Amino acid sequence: MNKILLLFITLILFSGCKKEFDLKPKYVGNNTDWEVRGLFGKVKEVRQFKANFKGSDGTQKEKPILNLNEQFERFGSVKMSKYFDPFGEPLQTIKYFHDGSNLLKKVITIGQNTSQKSIETILNDTINKITTRNITYNDSLNFKFIFQYDNSERINTQTKIQNRDTLISNFEYVYDDANNLLKSVESIIGEENGVVNEYKYDDNGNVIETITGPEYYKLKTIKEYKDNILTASNHYTISQDLKEHLNEIIEYDKISNVISEKIFEDGKLNRELKKEYEFDDYGNWIERKVYFKEHFANSKKFVPVYVETRKIKYWE
Repeated sequence: MNKILLLFITLILFSGCKKEFDLKPKYVGNNTDWEVRGLFGKVKEVRQFKANFKGSDGTQKEKPILNLNEQFERFGSVKMSKYFDPFGEPLQTIKYFHDGSNLLKKVITIGQNTSQKSIETILNDTINKITTRNITYNDSLNFKFIFQYDNSERINTQTKIQNRDTLISNFEYVYDDANNLLKSVESIIGEENGVVNEYKYDDNGNVIETITGPEYYKLKTIKEYKDNILTASNHYTISQDLKEHLNEIIEYDKISNVISEKIFEDGKLNRELKKEYEFDDYGNWIERKVYFKEHFANSKKFVPVYVETRKIKYWE
């Protein structure tokens, strides 16, 4: 019995050390859909369920209902995304197809409850750095997008063609001496106001501030780090009179899972979400409990709202 207990404790300690040592969140330059979704390991499939709590003590909950099913290729790109309504009925299915170089070549989107369908075909000219996307909605409405890229793989020119109308956008970029992007400007030919994105960095190259949007309405985000790990982000809107309005404060754990969300209205804390996680051996969360506090109603404690669970399969 003692040997079994010792083995069990050893496995727990080993697993915990592995998570701390191996898991390194990637904040910029995501190369795979795994990274975009914050997934660790070679994930093959994710099935996500949601169950509302009954009452306010969190001891009882409703039957879990499937709300998302995603499948991934071996090289990390999403293969299929299927979304469900609150009752578990299919809402939308998106299928992704890739070529022999693992580049996306076609996307088919089908709305189960709306009978809408779109087909997007992608032609990648890697020599001339041009990507062409043709989109057809319900066999009638057609769009065409042509993207020209620079040597840094950023968009230089975007051309949108719908019927006989053509819209061309030009992009300009400013970098610092460390090749960090400081500013990007999207200018639409024939229009006055473009979209400007500005970035600031700390001494370690982490993005600490972003300001994005057109001249009359901008979004600002300030990020906080500890030992190069993202811990919090503050989100603001900047109105035309240049006044900043705090919308939300988000806090993260060491692997970028959201653990707290504070939502503000007119500068005052209005409501707050708290999230608790359980993880598998790869560091992916498999259970997330969400609690809610209504500050506008002078609530004194967090009330359990719902729990999400994930069943994850991995490529061998």
